[in-house]
Amino acid sequence: MSELDNQSKTKIGSFFATVSFATVLSQLPFFVSRGMASSVSMTLWGVASIICLFNCKGFRFRNIGKPITLSVFFLAFVLIAGLINEAYTRSSIPRSVIIAMFVLIVGNMLGSQITEGDLSSILSWYAYATVILAVDVYLEFFRGASISRIYVYDEKNSTAFLLLSGLIIFIFELEKQWKSERNPMKSLIKILCCIILAYCTFIMQCRAVYISIALVFVIIISSSNFNKNVKRLLILVSVAFIFFFLTHGEVLNSLLDKYIYGGRNRSDLNDLSSGRSSEWLHFWNDLGNGFLFGNGHMKRETLILTAILEFGFIFGLIVIRLAFFPIRFVARYINRNSPMYVFLLSIACSFVTNAFFEQLAPLGPGVKCFLLWLLIGIFSSDQWQQTYGKVYLG
Repeated sequence: MSELDNQSKTKIGSFFATVSFATVLSQLPFFVSRGMASSVSMTLWGVASIICLFNCKGFRFRNIGKPITLSVFFLAFVLIAGLINEAYTRSSIPRSVIIAMFVLIVGNMLGSQITEGDLSSILSWYAYATVILAVDVYLEFFRGASISRIYVYDEKNSTAFLLLSGLIIFIFELEKQWKSERNPMKSLIKILCCIILAYCTFIMQCRAVYISIALVFVIIISSSNFNKNVKRLLILVSVAFIFFFLTHGEVLNSLLDKYIYGGRNRSDLNDLSSGRSSEWLHFWNDLGNGFLFGNGHMKRETLILTAILEFGFIFGLIVIRLAFFPIRFVARYINRNSPMYVFLLSIACSFVTNAFFEQLAPLGPGVKCFLLWLLIGIFSSDQWQQTYGKVYLG
């Protein structure tokens, strides 16, 4: 993110930084346990969208016309199919599609109204909010808790990915800072935040996020544009951990049992995958006669299976295409020579790969993935395509 400088910030940019901060904090256990999280986030984004609309310089959904069109096509099918079989209306996917496309459109409108300094502020406020969330969840649920097969925190999956995205932001902020300036105090604060987020993300027992972390690590290390000092630090930390675990086998086994295996039988793939392998094995039997249009509500622990079982190969593949759109967008529309390419690809891959492990990711649930769709919306706007786009058509 070295290209994000300290340009003058706009009022709407500062407002969205506040919205980003508050949206993450809406996931604090205080709000979630009282059923207030959705109300808080929906109110915030309702107000944000109205303000963004009034300040919008015109609707030009460049580069996101296809996902919007596919979403309308899909939702029209759900509406019609629901009149015939109410099972279609019980699916959670349509609501998640609506939320994701809503944030995508808001981001696209916002892109023409904010500066690079605004985006830097939005990301920073988001990242610091994830630190507050991490500390609060740790103090309330994990401090002194015994890690076992029974999850300590029910919202672990959503929270883990919020924390991961905050961690990615801090890593790229460090990369930016070490390229442009030497401020030991700022660096120390960001490193401390990275340690807090990395630790809290790890103890969440979300195995999908472990895979995303490994993928992001590979993306960063293999990038030619990423700061070499940060790369060296990441490699050094990784080598230190590997060496420690190789020389302390009992610690490694303990960590594997608690976090990777989660107290499950490591020789039983179905138990180890929390029933996901069984869902894949029984996919064709479960699909039955729903090859084309699905069977309506049939929840599974992966978006890939859920989409096809509920809406068949015709409309299920539309959902899957929407889910993978962020990666396709970054690869197709963002200049690979820009450091923002590595950042956006890391965010996109970390969320999209979760489609193999969760029912609604990366479309939802709730605000879990809002940063992904907001960023894709911003970078799809004309203003940001002129700066970071691979080929700007004018």
